[in-house]
Amino acid sequence: MGETRDQGVLASAECIQQLKEAQARQRNAEGKVWTLTELAIESGVDAKTVSRFLNQKGKVDETTAIAICQALGVKFDAAIDRQDTEIEPDKTGQLSMNPFIYGDPVPPEKFYGRQQAKLEVKNRIGAIASQSVNIVGLRRIGKTSLLRYVRTNPTEFIQPDKQPLIVSLDLQSNPVSTPAGIVEGLRRRIMQQQQGKAPWKQDENEDDWAVQDGLEALRDRGVRLIVLLDEFEAITSRWKQFQEWGEDWRSKTSTQGLFLLVVASKHSISELYKNVGSTSILLG
Repeated sequence: MGETRDQGVLASAECIQQLKEAQARQRNAEGKVWTLTELAIESGVDAKTVSRFLNQKGKVDETTAIAICQALGVKFDAAIDRQDTEIEPDKTGQLSMNPFIYGDPVPPEKFYGRQQAKLEVKNRIGAIASQSVNIVGLRRIGKTSLLRYVRTNPTEFIQPDKQPLIVSLDLQSNPVSTPAGIVEGLRRRIMQQQQGKAPWKQDENEDDWAVQDGLEALRDRGVRLIVLLDEFEAITSRWKQFQEWGEDWRSKTSTQGLFLLVVASKHSISELYKNVGSTSILLG
């Protein structure tokens, strides 16, 4: 049995006109008008859902409509017709509902639904052959909310016997706006998670061997360290400082297996690196 728990939205005729005019003004790198696929990538929404919304074939959740409108620069509130939507239970018996509030991140205790997003993260960082993951989507559609949920519910994503240790860094924050700040931020977050036991001393932050030894000690104890990086785009404005950092952290993740990364960004990491003229990427 379903419940009315969320609002679905249908594009109005005015909305369709505005969106299609806006789409016609958008150009890709080759100077061609955005395709539906390119709009889907920019908005972080599945291409079939974009098509359904733009062709008035059915309702989409409000966050999805916001993302499509925002990608095209169309004001959301004036562009949609609101309708109540009956939400059916998912396979676990829980009612799916939109967990993302357009604005501040959703507190972890109010984070519901989006089972597919959570499952995809779990399948990467919780697997035996674990992998890092890049969460891509426009601002304010829920990336930070998802990161917070992962941080506060570690055993939902990684089995307890894997000793999950999850730390989070916001790269827009001044304390971690440089590679040195990231190292200190990582050290402090690990220390907080370990009841005050630091993996290396603060005055050893610039000692690559000390940092390496500290991370290796965690790994060798069977700890699965997950580093959540939010607002990854922030490094592109300080790219000269971060070129060597990216190579180093790629080695620490993919080659040495010292930790995994969950990176939230508006555009994919490969695209961000390409935009700054780098052939190397953080995750590969």
